[in-house]
Amino acid sequence: MASDSGSQNRVSLHSGQPDPVEAAFKPSGQQPPAQQARSCPTQLVVCTTACTLSPSPLALTHLNLSENNSDDEGAKKLAETLGGCKALTHLDLSGNDVGAVGVRRLSGVLAECKALAHLNFGRNGIGAEGVGWLAGVLGESKELAFAGLSGNGVGAEGAGRQAAVLGECKALGHLDLSYNRISEGVGMLVEVLGECKALTHLDLCGNIVGSEGAGWLAGVQGADSS
Repeated sequence: MASDSGSQNRVSLHSGQPDPVEAAFKPSGQQPPAQQARSCPTQLVVCTTACTLSPSPLALTHLNLSENNSDDEGAKKLAETLGGCKALTHLDLSGNDVGAVGVRRLSGVLAECKALAHLNFGRNGIGAEGVGWLAGVLGESKELAFAGLSGNGVGAEGAGRQAAVLGECKALGHLDLSYNRISEGVGMLVEVLGECKALTHLDLCGNIVGSEGAGWLAGVQGADSS
């Protein structure tokens, strides 16, 4: 087993055993993240086998698997190792093809990532059911400061599921729900925004909230500034 000693957050660990992340990308012919370092925005090289093969939990803090054409099966394989990454603070799974089934698989282990502060699940199409699974995790993540859920088709139902736990996310400062067609669901969010004392950035771009929704949001802003 060999590691990149240049940076604690830049990891490339291999062994004689199959890498579960690499296996998750083989069905589609997509290269795994370890082979995509040059195109990865954060230049992060990761083989999550390290989480289970290391004598102690890997001190991995950032894991970027965005835009890798992974699906529910890939999420399942990732879930099998993610629980070993106790120091994980930043997880980006945006721009993949993970649905509600994959989110359900991941939700159990994400709850073990107590240090998680940044979770990006944007552009996956997880729908209202997937948001429901994630909502339970978000409510238990005391350090979570950013939650990216844009472009997931959650609709008004998904907005309601998110609203049900939003008040429990005490550290949440940035919530991205853009392009989810939540329309009238914004009303449910407005009802709990007053409980989100740390929230400074709420992205609802492209949600067809209309004049009524805009009025509700303006009312919250007015109450905050009075």
